[in-house]
Amino acid sequence: MKLYSLESYDDKFTLKLSLGSAFWLAFLCRAIVIMPTDMYMEKSSIDLSAFFYSSDIHLLAAIISALPALAVFIAWVRRHPSAGRVPRFIWVNGKSLLLSSATPNLLVILWSVASRKLVSNLDIVLIILSFYCLFYVFRSERLRDTFMSFPVSEEAEK
Repeated sequence: MKLYSLESYDDKFTLKLSLGSAFWLAFLCRAIVIMPTDMYMEKSSIDLSAFFYSSDIHLLAAIISALPALAVFIAWVRRHPSAGRVPRFIWVNGKSLLLSSATPNLLVILWSVASRKLVSNLDIVLIILSFYCLFYVFRSERLRDTFMSFPVSEEAEK
């Protein structure tokens, strides 16, 4: 594991999730946010999910593809010394989980775009972002090192 600048570590000297990694994690979880927001905005006749997905089945597939990223997000929130075995297991396997979320995410976006009559600028942006997200998760050393860093429990320190 490579050493990073001091501000890259938290008070337990574990590597913090970088801003870029947090962005990609949010990007992969976006369908889980879009669905309830879309349901709330249904009253105002704005179909938010239609901006991102061509049908409800595409949105459902996106939600399913986001579940591994959601597990990583929950482990990130629970990332403290007293965390149990499950958050630690999820965190250690975070890169694999993000890859298992980023790959179907890209496929769902391509599937959704292929079923549209017209391709919008947002569709092109989502395709580019999805490719870059997959590349980032696959290649980032910082992300790999972050997933190798979890706060040590107080019992283990003694």
